Amino acid sequence: MPFKPEPLPSSFMFISIVGFLVFAVFTAYEKINVTWGFTLCLFFACVFIASMISLKVSMEEERASK
Repeated sequence: MPFKPEPLPSSFMFISIVGFLVFAVFTAYEKINVTWGFTLCLFFACVFIASMISLKVSMEEERASK
């Protein structure tokens, strides 16, 4: 059974970018602990990668249906 990702809403990508930037700034200005900052930045980076994979698959499906 092959892996087939489902299309994600565009807000998913927006939240991942904003979340990454917010926690990167908070970590840089030492508003939060470096360990928490790195972990949350890594999490939002993974969310962004998931949204990019979903975007690629949905674009391929759109091309195939035409």
